[in-house]
Amino acid sequence: MKDLDKLVGMYIPEDFVWRNRDGQLFAVKDMKTKHLFHTLRLIWNHLAPVTMKIHPFSNYKYPSYYTDDYLAKAVRVMFHELSNREINDYQMNQLQRIAERAVDLKEYYMLKTPSE
Repeated sequence: MKDLDKLVGMYIPEDFVWRNRDGQLFAVKDMKTKHLFHTLRLIWNHLAPVTMKIHPFSNYKYPSYYTDDYLAKAVRVMFHELSNREINDYQMNQLQRIAERAVDLKEYYMLKTPSE
């Protein structure tokens, strides 16, 4: 799992912080694993095309400060952080499914580096 971010060529922004719905800022490394996992999955399902969503999913309407660019960075940072944590089998399976879809979407904007 630790090499999946290299496999899909993800650029990991070092200065990224997560803003929760109440406006509080958190370093992703400080988020609890369960919360981080469910946040990543929710964001992935918001950004991914219908055929690439992880089921079950609910549509979630993000406030305007969650731009697609911000959410795309969140996917990369959160995926990278989770790949370095102890996670359960269910979470591992879900991350692998996201990674497989990310590989299929190599040209999808969320995986491109700023220079691409």
